[in-house]
Amino acid sequence: IAISYYLFQYAMYWAFGNIFGDVSKTSSWIKGFASSQGLLGVILFPLSLITLFYPQHAPTLCIVGFIAFIIARLIFIFKGFRIFFNRISSFFLFLYYLCSLEIIPLILGYSIALNILENLI
Repeated sequence: IAISYYLFQYAMYWAFGNIFGDVSKTSSWIKGFASSQGLLGVILFPLSLITLFYPQHAPTLCIVGFIAFIIARLIFIFKGFRIFFNRISSFFLFLYYLCSLEIIPLILGYSIALNILENLI
């Protein structure tokens, strides 16, 4: 689910950037996405290792990982806002981006993961 979520976002950022921006803005945006995900992985990897070796700390580390995810996403969203916001009418495009590429895929990925988990148990 995580791989498909990442690939979906990468493809949608590329498509959305090419539709509503130019090649240089899209390239910068996709590089920013890859960078934010890479830095998030550097933060989450030690947390996951600690969780494996000390499972009693898993709830606290999950909260720390969630906070790191939220911070990485907010930084990326602000970068996208800076790249694509050039007029007041661009605000509606930003809201469209926020709903279609940030909020809805996250909710769908969460519900699919829960559905898979329920079917496995």
